[in-house]
Amino acid sequence: MIEARFLADQISEEVGFRSFGIQASTEAEIGSHLLSLARRLGRPLSGRGGKLVEPIVPRDKKHAEPSSLSAVHGLGELPMHIDTGHYLQPARFLLLGCVRPGTSGTKTRLIDTRKLEFYPDQLALLHSAPFLVRSGRRSFYSTILDRARPYFRYDPGCMEPVERLGEKAMATMRGAIARSPVEFHQWRVGEILMIDNWRMLHGRTPSAEDGRLLLRVSVQ
Repeated sequence: MIEARFLADQISEEVGFRSFGIQASTEAEIGSHLLSLARRLGRPLSGRGGKLVEPIVPRDKKHAEPSSLSAVHGLGELPMHIDTGHYLQPARFLLLGCVRPGTSGTKTRLIDTRKLEFYPDQLALLHSAPFLVRSGRRSFYSTILDRARPYFRYDPGCMEPVERLGEKAMATMRGAIARSPVEFHQWRVGEILMIDNWRMLHGRTPSAEDGRLLLRVSVQ
């Protein structure tokens, strides 16, 4: 078993993510490994339906989970975002494991927020423009940046601009993301991708209903 805390410190200080292979190929084996690693890092967070290990399957808009990015974008490219952006404190780490990569060559996209470039007035906008973060009965207001926290809260799927300033802040983020270098991760069976969720944005290239199956565990 890889030393979890060493790996966590390494990705936080260096590139923001790390991939490695494991000797496993079934959904049960990979899910068990993800959960074991998550518990060594911190506290696994419950996802949809209270599951700690969530299956991630490309779906068209009609069959996607309500309020998910797939419900808006379907099998098209998923926009960059952080995981659990609708939590008051988003997950610290995101673990993904590949059961089946699919046949369409879908890749996970990664952008380091430390490489996003903004003018001073744009940073001020990201600190001040209000958003309603949709989280059912626990919805709350937030900004993309806050001096009290070390991460970008950015998820177009759950963040609703309150006024024109919010719309301008979203456009500012989209522009910075479009200018930033992107890492593309091609999946293989039995591969684990560990992401510093407070540092990295992630998304997905266009996909298809091709049997692709990833497993996800979010860690606080």
